[in-house]
Amino acid sequence: KLMAAVDEFAMANGLDPKCHEALTSQPPEVQHHVISQGPAEGRNPSAMVMSRIAKCSSLAGASVVGPILSAGFINGGQALDGNH
Repeated sequence: KLMAAVDEFAMANGLDPKCHEALTSQPPEVQHHVISQGPAEGRNPSAMVMSRIAKCSSLAGASVVGPILSAGFINGGQALDGNH
């Protein structure tokens, strides 16, 4: 049921394949949190969703933030920097 919601969210927001894959690979709690924040509106919805995943994962203490940052999904780590 959640997978269908994730797929629908990805299509509705025009997420790129890498972002969609990253979201589907998250634990259900992270997926639910990202979707519950509503539409990813803006110039780059995929980057916004990746930022949500990174923030949620860092709060949960998950180890997925490093690979996301090193893959270059978040520009310079600005979502986690705290100085912006």
